[in-house]
Order: sequence, then structure tokens, then C-alpha cells
Amino acid sequence: MDIETPMPSPTSSSTLSSRVIPVIKSHFAEHNDDIATCLHIAAPHGAGKSTQLVPEVWRFVCDTWPECKGAYLQSTEYQASSLHKVLEDNEETRGCSSRGYDPADSRLALLTYAEAIDGLIFELPSDRVLFVDIEDVPTLEGELLLGRLINSVDARMTNDDGWTSIILLGAGPLSQHVTQAFSQFLELDIEAVDAGIEPGPVDVVELGRDREDKYAPVVEMLQKVFQGSEMPKLEDGGEPGACVVLFGDPASALAGIVDPLQRQLGFSVAHKSFTVDISGRYIREALEDPNPKILCVDPFFPIVLQCTNVVCAVSMGVKCGRVFDAESSQFPWGFMRLSRHELNREMAWVRSASPFPGAKVNYVTMNPVDDPAVLSVRPEEQLYGDLMALALGLAYHWPGTALRDMPVPILARMPAGAFDEAWRRLSAMGCIEPYPSQTERTWRINGLPEDSAYHMIGSPDNPTRSVHLAAMLSYIRVLAKPGLCQLPTLRVLIRMAAIIACDVGSLVPLDLEAIDKMGDAQPSQIVGLIRDDCAGIGKQQAHNGSLWLALGLWQERKDALGSFSVVSTGSMGRGCRTVRLHNVLSHEVDGRVENMERDLAILPCSDEIKDTQLTEDGLDVVNSVLVNSWIHQSVLFPYATDRPPVDLISLQPVYLDEPATVFLDWKPRQMERKELGRGGFIAIYCSVSKKNALIPGDLTYMPNSALRGIRNRLGPSLSAALHTTYMTNVE
Repeated sequence: MDIETPMPSPTSSSTLSSRVIPVIKSHFAEHNDDIATCLHIAAPHGAGKSTQLVPEVWRFVCDTWPECKGAYLQSTEYQASSLHKVLEDNEETRGCSSRGYDPADSRLALLTYAEAIDGLIFELPSDRVLFVDIEDVPTLEGELLLGRLINSVDARMTNDDGWTSIILLGAGPLSQHVTQAFSQFLELDIEAVDAGIEPGPVDVVELGRDREDKYAPVVEMLQKVFQGSEMPKLEDGGEPGACVVLFGDPASALAGIVDPLQRQLGFSVAHKSFTVDISGRYIREALEDPNPKILCVDPFFPIVLQCTNVVCAVSMGVKCGRVFDAESSQFPWGFMRLSRHELNREMAWVRSASPFPGAKVNYVTMNPVDDPAVLSVRPEEQLYGDLMALALGLAYHWPGTALRDMPVPILARMPAGAFDEAWRRLSAMGCIEPYPSQTERTWRINGLPEDSAYHMIGSPDNPTRSVHLAAMLSYIRVLAKPGLCQLPTLRVLIRMAAIIACDVGSLVPLDLEAIDKMGDAQPSQIVGLIRDDCAGIGKQQAHNGSLWLALGLWQERKDALGSFSVVSTGSMGRGCRTVRLHNVLSHEVDGRVENMERDLAILPCSDEIKDTQLTEDGLDVVNSVLVNSWIHQSVLFPYATDRPPVDLISLQPVYLDEPATVFLDWKPRQMERKELGRGGFIAIYCSVSKKNALIPGDLTYMPNSALRGIRNRLGPSLSAALHTTYMTNVE
């Protein structure tokens, strides 16, 4: 249970440190003989937990226990590096912290979640104090960190190896599932300390929605802002660039708000996206850009930053990510309502903003902030979309351990059957294997840890954190070892991984207007037109669908141009303009290919087309990697034409009339073998959404030769071996 500690009533002159430090000192004195203690301090964003409280507590600890070691765990590299710079620039705190951990260093080590999860949390010797930023909304890294933290403390308590004091820092009350985990696995009560600081008021403006275009009112409002009709004027006549903070999915914000706004304005406004994988350098450059700009903040971005010259902040009220669809047992991309914690984090940006001179920063929302749907969002909902990645992380960090014995707090809120199915799928993909010599089935990572799919989840080459792309990248790393694979095969796999990372449908979107002008053109005609503009192995394999067509179009331009311009943000019409090749994403694919080849010590191509030609064996390897990585995202096309195509693992119908799926002309293949009346062929998809049915965003045919290996492991009936058990296990 939580032990509530009353706090003195705040006064205007009191600080966070003056309210909390006495309680912390009292806590240390009261628990002086305990092997482990834990405090949770709740104070709103911007109250000074990192910059005031932590340095003062650390100085007190160093004065009282000179031999003590300490670490402060923060979610991102940007946070750890920025805090180190802030503390070094402050005369009172200079020299109290170090970025990273050195056993010989007595300063406070500033570590990221990833560094701590990977083992640094176990290296801090004997007596230690750990400060931990607790995220508002449970995330994959945050939950794994808490599990590893509990493991670390438990090992010290078991071995009587010094004492550990944990100070958890959060913006609000600690979630019950965290306190339960500390109590269950450590028999440790968390003393809850409310700093008694109320967040300042925020002026909320609810913006109505246009019935036909839900973003139209936002575009209209921002048009007035940037054209100056509602822009406050400085007395001296100078006007700094206005900044608008836009909270929402970056792709949706770009398509629905930023692009239409740019067309209305007739001039360019800088657009910067803050996502979880961006670098600290990008953040600093975006914040310092003096030009008029829109900062698009993904709701998954965990940091509250201080922005200058802010005119307003706009909330789209939703986030876009993987959601678990129980009906199909798949993970389509979809929109989710923001939780109360996430809305509070957005408002913290408004409170910390420096307004544009003469302006008043309003929090403009497209949805009522007191909507009951917001209040009903459960803390574990976001993690359902990361279920496969979480299951992979559990097998990596707790090999041979039953689910009930894993100290990850959020597991208490999630059904065990979901993990049974996730592990079953990961095993079929070759990512994990049963742990030997166990009476109860448990799991471990398959192969070397450094090559595992788990390490590819957070890779820069996997921006959407897809388990399937992680598996593909893992196979590429293994095949890159000397003597295991021909060089052209590796190059093709690397290019396909880069294309998937940039999203096939976004890299080569269809031009619907051009297709409409063709009248009743059949898919085979459109594929033929696109194929004519392809080159290399992609052109040779164009009849096999999306990945090959995208590769062929990209390689043709790469061979012709040598490089892709990022100056032009448009696209090039190909295939009689039935499809377009996105310039910026083509440049991004190029950069990802260069990075992966450099990382794997693969020489770049001297001739893009010749150096990626495949032998029959090489083609088999490419298809084998694709099918092993993406087999759970497959459509089964029955040879019996009276039966509709279905998703392979759930046998639920799929919707194939979306334009994107025209890249695979599947009907002739189905008709060729219809006399069999049984069996069928499969095509993998790398992206999926859902309306009334699953909608694959792309389709790539998998020949029977590619299925031999997986059939040898799983049995001749892939549909039976891969059919989801989620519904039967979890109901």
C-alpha cells in the first residue's frame, strides 16, 4: 500500500526543494537501517524535479554517505544530455553529474532507460541512490525498466549487498500496478509524497469541427495567425517568427493541416516533427529556428520542452499507433483517444511556453477536454499495440521465467493468453525458442543476443518499432556474417528493409486521378505500365507485387540520378503517372541503405543495377527471409474462387478493393489453379489498417519454394499451424 505523507501548505515563495527536502531527509533517517526504501514524489511538469530537487538531494546524500553511488534514469538521450548541460552551466550544481556511468566517478550518473535496461543498473556497486523519472503513460521501455529495477534491488537484498534507496519522480500519483509490483516482488511499500504544487491555469479554447473536413477550422485559424491578421505587433516594428505547437500524429497533421495551410498561405512555414526517435541535435535546431514554424509533437513524445514565440498550441486529441484488434488478432494502425495524463502533458507545454510578444498562449482543442472517453482510457491500452515487442522483451530479459514470476508491473493488467499467443508467433518467426529443461514451457531468445530481433525493435532502421521488420533486420545481421550469403542478396534485403521502414504506400502512392482517366483499366495493365518504369531485379520480379515494384522504381531513379534531392518535396510521376515516387522518402531510403551497409561493413554498389542481380538461390533467400519475418501478416488466396481471400492467421475476410493492393494482380493467379478447388497461395503485407475489415496496404506474393522451410518447422498446413489462439485463450 502507499504511505501518504502530508505536505505543508505551499506559499508563493516556497520552492519544490523547500517542501520536499525535509520529507526526504526524514525518510532517510527513519529507514536508516533498511536494505531498500522507495519514495515517490509527485509534482507537475516544470516544477523543478530534475534541475532543483535531484541536485539538492544528491548533495545531501554525498555529504551524509560519501562512498555512496548514484544514478538518475531518464527516458531519452536528449533528456540525459540536456540535464547534464543545464547542471554544468549552473554554478551551484556544476560538477555534480556525469553523462554515463564510470565506476571510478563519484558524480551522479545520468543514464537513459535503454542503458539501464541493458545492464548498467546492475553495475552500480553497494550503497546507492537511484532517481527514476516515471512516465505518465506506461510504455514498453518504462515497464521493462521497472522490471529490471525490481530485479536489481531484489539481487542486492538477497545477497545483503549494501542498501538501495529509490526516488521515483512523476507528474501525478503513482499507478496502482507499480505499487503492487514493488509490494509483491520486494515486499516494499512506496512512500508517496505529494509536493502540493498545483499546475497553473491554462486557457482552453474548444474549436468546432467542420462536418466535411474536420481539420478545416484549424487550418482557417492558423492561416490568420501566419498571415498576420491575428498576429500581435511589436512596438518597434520587428516581428519574430511565430511558433505554433501542434499535438498530433505527424503524418495526419502534415496531410490534414500543414499541407493545406501551406497551399492557403502561398508561402512556406517551417514544419518540424518531434517523435520518439529524433536526435537531440534535431530538437535543438528546431527550437532555435527563428523562422515562422509549426512544431508537430507526436503524443508518444515523452518530453515537455520550453518553446519561445508561441502563439497557440493545438491538440488533435488523438494519437496514431498500433492497436490490437481482437476480431482478427492483428495489429492494424489506428487512432486512439488521449488519456487524461497525456492531455495534462500537452497543457504543460502551454504553461512552459514563452509567448509571442503581445500574445496569450491558448490551448486549442478539437475535442472537449472533459470528454468521458478521455477519462475511460486505461493505462495498459497503449501497450496492447506493443504486445509482440513486449513479449519479445520478456523472453530476452527473463529467459526461462514463467510470466507470473516476471516483475514487470503492467503484466498484472494484461491477460496471460495474449502472451501465450505472442510467444507462439515469435517462435514461428524464429525469434525465440523454448527454454530447455523446464517442466513448464518458457522462452528465450534464439541465437546471439546482439543479433536478436529484440535489439532491432528500437533500431533507427525500424522507426515504427515493428516486430516483423525487427525480425527481418535480425535475419539480415545474421546473413551478413562471412560466408553465409551472397553480397547481392544482402543488398536487396537491405533495400527492401529500408523501403518498408519508409512505408511502401507512402514511397510509391498511386495517382488516383490518372488511374480514373484510364477508365476500366485492369490491374495487370497498371502493373505493366509501372513495370516499364522499373529497373533491375525489381523489374524482373514486378509481377510478384508491391515490394518488388517499389524496389524497381526506386532503383531505376537511383541508377539514373545517382542521388535524390530533398529540395523538392513533391514526387515524380511514373508508369504513365499511375504511380508517384516520393522525392523526400526516396532520399530517406537512400540514407537508410547507406547506414545499414556501413553498419554491416558492406561496400556500396559501384553499379546499382548490376550489383543487385540475384541468382535463383539468392532469390530463394530473399523470399525465405520475407516469409519468415512477415508470415503472420499474410493474405491467403484460395484456389477455389467462390471463397474470398482471408487473413491467414484469423481466416477473417480482407478488403482488397483499396487502390494500394492493385500492385499485386492476384486474380489471374487464383484462376490459373481454380480447378484444384483446394489450397491456395499467400501474399505478405507490411502495413495494415482496418475499417469494417482488415485492409492490407501492400501485397507481395510468396512462392511455394519460400514456404518449404517454415513448413518443415511448423507442419504442412500453415493455416492450421499459424491460426490464432488469442480468442480461445483470453475470452
